[in-house]
Amino acid sequence: MGFAADVAFDSKGHLFALDRKQRRIRVFDSTGNPQRHWIYKKSRVLLDPTSLHLTEKAVWVTDAGRHCVWRFDRKTKRATKWGSIGREEGSFQSPMDVVVAGDQVLVVDSGNRRIQVFDRSGKVIRVTGPTGEGWAFALPRSIATDGGARIYVADSGRNRILVFDLDGSFVTQFGDWGFFPGLLDEPCDLAWLGEHLLVLDRRNHRLQAFDGAGESKWLWGIHERTPHEGEGRLHYPNHFAIDPAQKTLVIAEALEDRLQIFQTAPADADRRYDPIRNTGKGRVHFGRTIALAGQLMVVAEPENHMILVYDIRRDIPVNINKFGERGTGFGLMSRTESVDIDPVNRRIRSLDRITRRVQDFRFTYDPEEQLRQRPNMVQFAKAMAFDTLARRAGSDPTATGDFAAIRTAPDGHTFLLDQNRHRILVYDGKWRFQFGFGSYGDKKGRFNRPTDLALDPSRDRTLVVDSLNRRVQVFDRKGTFRFAFGRKHLKAPFGAAVDQDGHIYVSDQALDQVLVFDAKGKYRHRWGERGDEMGQLWNPAGIAVSEDQRVFVIDYGNHRIQSFRTDGFWLATLGSGRAFTYKHPPPKAKNRSSADRR
Repeated sequence: MGFAADVAFDSKGHLFALDRKQRRIRVFDSTGNPQRHWIYKKSRVLLDPTSLHLTEKAVWVTDAGRHCVWRFDRKTKRATKWGSIGREEGSFQSPMDVVVAGDQVLVVDSGNRRIQVFDRSGKVIRVTGPTGEGWAFALPRSIATDGGARIYVADSGRNRILVFDLDGSFVTQFGDWGFFPGLLDEPCDLAWLGEHLLVLDRRNHRLQAFDGAGESKWLWGIHERTPHEGEGRLHYPNHFAIDPAQKTLVIAEALEDRLQIFQTAPADADRRYDPIRNTGKGRVHFGRTIALAGQLMVVAEPENHMILVYDIRRDIPVNINKFGERGTGFGLMSRTESVDIDPVNRRIRSLDRITRRVQDFRFTYDPEEQLRQRPNMVQFAKAMAFDTLARRAGSDPTATGDFAAIRTAPDGHTFLLDQNRHRILVYDGKWRFQFGFGSYGDKKGRFNRPTDLALDPSRDRTLVVDSLNRRVQVFDRKGTFRFAFGRKHLKAPFGAAVDQDGHIYVSDQALDQVLVFDAKGKYRHRWGERGDEMGQLWNPAGIAVSEDQRVFVIDYGNHRIQSFRTDGFWLATLGSGRAFTYKHPPPKAKNRSSADRR
């Protein structure tokens, strides 16, 4: 499928699926056989499609890349749209879901943390959020109606379902974080099946059914035992659809690039469920972020609400400390998006996109000491709110920030990547705003969904991964644009790192590769291929280069970290309860990357 973003059935039982990688709509018959696809070769109108909804005459699509809603005529395929990037009514920041209910079109405006309701011509009727007494959205993801008087919204940031009446007035909420019945971990899609509201519980790898009052009725789903297993086992499901006859259930798993088709069970079916076994809790699921400084490596473990600290002086990194627990208080974590190390001031830094703050933790570490566990090496130091930092960067007292990456320069300056505002903000060591650069767009110096930044102190440069523009942009120390590169070679870049010689390493999640460029952005070579053998990659994310020229890659889809030589030769793999090196590979495993075999 290629990053299956969403699925939906029409009244005839045809299955429509968003192909996020190819930016097109695919159509299948009721048995899953492909029929045709819609692709827009001339205008490429879809940039980052996130959800779709079908009516008799139209296909409605939210596009987080263009920050708009599309309406495609089912007969002529003529495309019309409304909305653009912004905070005012009628504008969007990364819309994530759309539902048509009668004469109203309901849109989850995720980046602005609100629900917008339009008539079918695109005129705003009302806006719900972003504030409210006790129910303010953290990260709204999906919306559904019960066909009557209630609207249900999945708030994946706070692991709950919010209920509103048709006028947008808050009614009630249910759910909390956890993996036992009635609890949720990143709910991401909603639909009604008979009298039950089905909730796709992404990080619990399951569906959960609730009645209209929010009482859990049953759970179904089981985590993969082996990587990419499928055949009824789930791995980070993101959307689902039920056919009009309510006999077929289709689940989309974007990380696995697949759709799985199931028969719906009768209401009285036996659904025995073991939450701990079925959700795979207790495993290590590395986040998308990594940081290196000297002999230390830091990675996030967002599902267990921790940060892991490794000593990398040996071939296999050794975990010497882990800290954090779930919560909203200082020093606690809800969803760690990025980590960094400030070796000068001895700080480990993290960004939490749910509590919306930067946190600094002091650490003690002597690289000359014997390698050992250090249970007391980290202590909480201070925190800064995203919105406070955003307001220091301008005169708008209502400004908000949505930071997705943090990097600390040797002189103590902090670089923050503001993903929703498509910009970089720079602060000194006392959090005083210095300057910023970037805005939304595709021209030089502008960004569309920046995902990572890398500092090149020896050349006084800042590199920004401009993901949806499929390039990396290079700026000088003051934020002045210098040049861009990668457009001919990159498809879905995510992470970037620079080695001591100025070579630039970029991870690409669509290619499942690492691409290498010289200091001027000229393409040199690449390595990697899709798979779960040693040296293969699946949706690679964060990347960093050590002082001894090892390239560490977060192999996100395989839940592991891999290290390579700069020429792509596989060195080691660190995962949940297992570690291998090229000297001691697993039995019968491929122990070299595709680049090395060539």
